[in-house]
Amino acid sequence: MANKQRLRAHEALNVDVSAGWDVKDTVTVTTGTEKTLTVAPGTDTLQVSSTNSIYFTWTENTTDAIDQDNDLFLGSPNIITGQVIYELKVPRGLDTPVFHFLGNSNTANVRIVEQ
Repeated sequence: MANKQRLRAHEALNVDVSAGWDVKDTVTVTTGTEKTLTVAPGTDTLQVSSTNSIYFTWTENTTDAIDQDNDLFLGSPNIITGQVIYELKVPRGLDTPVFHFLGNSNTANVRIVEQ
């Protein structure tokens, strides 16, 4: 007999479960200026929006630095970055997750919501 169930309940409703919504202050980053955010315990996701492209990485301390050759990049010349919200899952296995971000070429205003 064919399985006619196409979507599970949460997929059909297009929802995700989160207990919190903590809006952080807007942070301005410039080229070569790295900023960090120590993620609150219990946070599963960061919602990130930036007015320009940024590099980012995750570590367990605030002293590690971004490696522009190897770390991830949000935005591109083809994306209007101020109108895009990226959903980043907080990595498991880090005792105290720290989100590092760095401006790519221009000043960027970065907005973050912990969820």
